[in-house]
Amino acid sequence: MGGATIRLENDLGEIERMNRWLAHVHAGTDEQFERIKLCLNEAVENTIRYGYPVGGLGYVDLSLDQGGPCITVVIRDDGKPYDPLARALPDPMRDLESATIGGFGILLMHEAATSLSYAYRAGMNVLTAEFCPRQAPK
Repeated sequence: MGGATIRLENDLGEIERMNRWLAHVHAGTDEQFERIKLCLNEAVENTIRYGYPVGGLGYVDLSLDQGGPCITVVIRDDGKPYDPLARALPDPMRDLESATIGGFGILLMHEAATSLSYAYRAGMNVLTAEFCPRQAPK
Protein backbone atom coordinates (compact mmCIF):
# COMPACT_ATOMS: atom_id res chain seq x y z
CA MET A 1 0.00 0.00 0.00
CA GLY A 2 1.24 3.51 -0.68
CA GLY A 3 0.69 6.72 1.24
CA ALA A 4 -2.28 8.26 3.01
CA THR A 5 -2.83 11.74 4.41
CA ILE A 6 -5.18 13.57 6.73
CA ARG A 7 -5.47 17.19 7.91
CA LEU A 8 -6.54 17.80 11.49
CA GLU A 9 -7.60 21.05 13.10
CA ASN A 10 -5.81 22.00 16.31
CA ASP A 11 -8.65 20.66 18.44
CA LEU A 12 -8.29 17.73 20.86
CA GLY A 13 -11.53 16.27 19.49
CA GLU A 14 -9.62 15.53 16.29
CA ILE A 15 -7.57 12.80 18.02
CA GLU A 16 -10.50 10.39 17.79
CA ARG A 17 -10.82 11.08 14.06
CA MET A 18 -7.06 10.58 13.67
CA ASN A 19 -7.26 7.17 15.39
CA ARG A 20 -10.13 6.07 13.13
CA TRP A 21 -8.14 7.21 10.08
CA LEU A 22 -5.07 5.29 11.26
CA ALA A 23 -7.08 2.11 11.83
CA HIS A 24 -8.55 2.45 8.32
CA VAL A 25 -5.32 3.12 6.38
CA HIS A 26 -2.81 1.06 8.34
CA ALA A 27 -1.64 -2.15 6.65
CA GLY A 28 1.32 -3.15 8.84
CA THR A 29 1.48 -5.53 11.75
CA ASP A 30 -0.67 -5.13 14.86
CA GLU A 31 2.52 -4.39 16.78
CA GLN A 32 3.46 -1.58 14.37
CA PHE A 33 -0.09 -0.19 14.58
CA GLU A 34 0.10 0.06 18.39
CA ARG A 35 3.49 1.80 18.29
CA ILE A 36 2.34 4.25 15.60
CA LYS A 37 -0.88 5.00 17.47
CA LEU A 38 1.07 5.68 20.70
CA CYS A 39 3.43 8.10 18.95
CA LEU A 40 0.73 9.89 16.98
CA ASN A 41 -1.46 10.36 20.04
CA GLU A 42 1.45 11.75 22.05
CA ALA A 43 2.81 14.05 19.34
CA VAL A 44 -0.51 15.36 18.05
CA GLU A 45 -1.98 15.94 21.51
CA ASN A 46 1.11 17.89 22.60
CA THR A 47 1.07 19.90 19.38
CA ILE A 48 -2.57 20.84 19.89
CA ARG A 49 -2.14 21.61 23.61
CA TYR A 50 1.09 23.60 23.45
CA GLY A 51 1.82 24.57 19.84
CA TYR A 52 -0.80 27.29 19.43
CA PRO A 53 -1.93 30.31 21.45
CA VAL A 54 -5.25 29.86 23.25
CA GLY A 55 -7.98 30.20 20.64
CA GLY A 56 -5.43 30.28 17.80
CA LEU A 57 -6.34 28.44 14.62
CA GLY A 58 -4.01 25.94 13.05
CA TYR A 59 -3.71 22.49 11.60
CA VAL A 60 -1.72 19.28 11.79
CA ASP A 61 -1.07 17.30 8.61
CA LEU A 62 -0.27 13.60 8.88
CA SER A 63 1.08 11.36 6.17
CA LEU A 64 1.70 7.64 6.39
CA ASP A 65 3.84 5.80 3.81
CA GLN A 66 3.81 2.00 3.73
CA GLY A 67 6.10 1.36 0.77
CA GLY A 68 7.94 -1.57 2.38
CA PRO A 69 8.21 -3.40 5.67
CA CYS A 70 8.88 -0.11 7.49
CA ILE A 71 6.16 2.50 7.85
CA THR A 72 7.03 6.20 7.83
CA VAL A 73 4.80 8.75 9.50
CA VAL A 74 5.30 12.49 9.00
CA ILE A 75 3.62 15.01 11.29
CA ARG A 76 3.59 18.61 10.02
CA ASP A 77 2.14 21.53 11.93
CA ASP A 78 2.08 25.30 11.67
CA GLY A 79 2.36 25.86 15.42
CA LYS A 80 5.23 27.63 17.15
CA PRO A 81 8.64 26.12 16.35
CA TYR A 82 9.48 23.30 18.75
CA ASP A 83 11.95 20.44 18.42
CA PRO A 84 10.76 17.70 20.78
CA LEU A 85 13.96 15.72 20.12
CA ALA A 86 16.13 18.53 21.53
CA ARG A 87 14.64 18.11 24.99
CA ALA A 88 16.73 16.01 27.36
CA LEU A 89 15.13 12.68 28.16
CA PRO A 90 14.02 12.36 31.78
CA ASP A 91 16.07 10.41 34.28
CA PRO A 92 14.68 6.98 35.08
CA MET A 93 12.13 7.19 37.88
CA ARG A 94 13.41 5.67 41.11
CA ASP A 95 10.42 6.58 43.28
CA LEU A 96 7.44 8.96 43.26
CA GLU A 97 9.16 11.57 45.43
CA SER A 98 12.06 12.05 43.03
CA ALA A 99 10.02 11.78 39.81
CA THR A 100 10.03 14.79 37.50
CA ILE A 101 6.98 15.95 35.58
CA GLY A 102 7.16 15.99 31.80
CA GLY A 103 9.32 14.47 29.14
CA PHE A 104 8.01 10.92 29.38
CA GLY A 105 5.94 11.21 26.20
CA ILE A 106 9.02 11.79 24.07
CA LEU A 107 10.75 8.95 25.92
CA LEU A 108 7.86 6.66 24.93
CA MET A 109 8.16 7.89 21.35
CA HIS A 110 11.90 7.11 21.29
CA GLU A 111 11.16 3.62 22.53
CA ALA A 112 8.24 3.00 20.16
CA ALA A 113 9.74 4.35 16.92
CA THR A 114 12.66 2.81 15.05
CA SER A 115 13.89 6.33 14.27
CA LEU A 116 12.78 9.93 14.84
CA SER A 117 13.90 13.14 13.16
CA TYR A 118 12.82 16.78 13.33
CA ALA A 119 13.18 19.77 11.04
CA TYR A 120 11.65 23.24 10.85
CA ARG A 121 11.00 24.06 7.19
CA ALA A 122 8.99 26.80 5.52
CA GLY A 123 7.24 27.76 8.75
CA MET A 124 6.34 24.16 9.60
CA ASN A 125 7.44 21.75 12.32
CA VAL A 126 8.15 18.42 10.64
CA LEU A 127 8.52 15.33 12.81
CA THR A 128 9.29 12.10 10.97
CA ALA A 129 9.01 8.71 12.64
CA GLU A 130 9.85 5.34 11.13
CA PHE A 131 8.40 2.08 12.42
CA CYS A 132 10.06 -1.12 11.27
CA PRO A 133 8.76 -4.54 12.33
CA ARG A 134 10.35 -5.83 15.52
CA GLN A 135 11.39 -9.42 15.88
CA ALA A 136 9.56 -11.33 18.56
CA PRO A 137 11.79 -12.30 21.50
CA LYS A 138 13.04 -15.89 21.34
